[in-house]
Amino acid sequence: MGRQGVVLMVRDSAEIMARAPDWRAYMGRSLPTAPYLAPGAPPQGNFQRVALLDGVPRLYGYRKLPQYQLTFVAALPQDEILAGFQRQRQATFATITAMSLLLVAMGWLILRSVRARDRAERALRDANRELSLAGSVFRHTMDAVMVTEMDGTIVSVNPAFTAITGYEAAEVVGHTPRLLRSGRHDADFYRAMFAQLGSTGHWRGEIWNRRKDGQSYLEWISISLVRDERAKPLRYVSVSNDVTELRAGDEHLRHLAFHDPLTGLPNRALLLDRIGQGISVAQRDGRGMGVMFIDLDRFKPINDTLGHDVGDQLLQQVAQRLSHAVRHSDTVARIGGDEFVILLEQVDDGITYVNLAEKVLSSLSRPMVLGPHTLEVGASIGIASYPGDGEEAASLLKHADAAMYVSKASGRGAYHFYHPGMTAPSARREPPATS
Repeated sequence: MGRQGVVLMVRDSAEIMARAPDWRAYMGRSLPTAPYLAPGAPPQGNFQRVALLDGVPRLYGYRKLPQYQLTFVAALPQDEILAGFQRQRQATFATITAMSLLLVAMGWLILRSVRARDRAERALRDANRELSLAGSVFRHTMDAVMVTEMDGTIVSVNPAFTAITGYEAAEVVGHTPRLLRSGRHDADFYRAMFAQLGSTGHWRGEIWNRRKDGQSYLEWISISLVRDERAKPLRYVSVSNDVTELRAGDEHLRHLAFHDPLTGLPNRALLLDRIGQGISVAQRDGRGMGVMFIDLDRFKPINDTLGHDVGDQLLQQVAQRLSHAVRHSDTVARIGGDEFVILLEQVDDGITYVNLAEKVLSSLSRPMVLGPHTLEVGASIGIASYPGDGEEAASLLKHADAAMYVSKASGRGAYHFYHPGMTAPSARREPPATS
């Protein structure tokens, strides 16, 4: 099993029943996260991971024994697999050479030759068993394995490599990994990779590569330098797996956490974060910024009479019209119900708010055709600007909301700027002198 190879017998309860070597130190310890103990795990298979018990990266092969509620596991360290193969091959060749010389020696060496032959046969059988195990792990692991010369020439790949990349072994052997490059990484990226490989003998990280059909995919890859028994660099071995779908799932969850699922607009959490960033930029650059709080008019009767499906379609169309009305640098968010907020950055005069408010009111006053229904809604808007109306996100939203309620009370379809004494509808439709 090499210097750091192990064999285990693990109960289905995750408790270690036996281990070689050093069984006493591990007896009774638990491996609750072992892949072969996961629900639905196949009866036999392979995987790669860093061992939880001793921190050594290994390639594992396992076979379940359900009648005994046990799993038999054998594992070899990655950096020993090919090095062990090389040592055994050299030992075998040396033994065969010795046998050839002994066969032509004097007759009194015949007995010694026979004994030497027996020893050689035993060594060969042991080597074949180890090579068979290494070959089985190489062929059946679900991670892509690629072995290259020191100059990068590919000498071997496993079936998982073909399954992930689409390239058969015959198509890549003799070539270099440049065949897989996607073009998403610059030369500095690869220089840094090889610099680390040269200094430490290891590199791991994410790389965008390209399959045979031209499709890009993201893989997590670990590259190790394998040395011979004299510590001379011999090969590079890379072990990788496709994490494209996993990353896509993470990005989808991140999008759901910060966006409204109905309209796709930023939600309250993302809006507050962007307002905070906008305030920081305004403080640094000495520029103004502000928010518009928009509440739809006559939305509730439409939603109650025509149903939530029509109401949802209406909100989606409102989101589209608002997004088309604003500048590229502005943010449109839906913070709940029929309430929307527009964040305007780098605004130094009130006329910018006026122009946008009138543009929004004009856009939302146009009829909206939703299937057989032609609907008119309109909106009421409240405006608050930084720093005069608030120096933090919560106060700006609160004051813009108050101004919006004044707009509703004044007859809807209007906009108002916030001022501290705002307790009754105001007739003004232009910004105060301080804005």
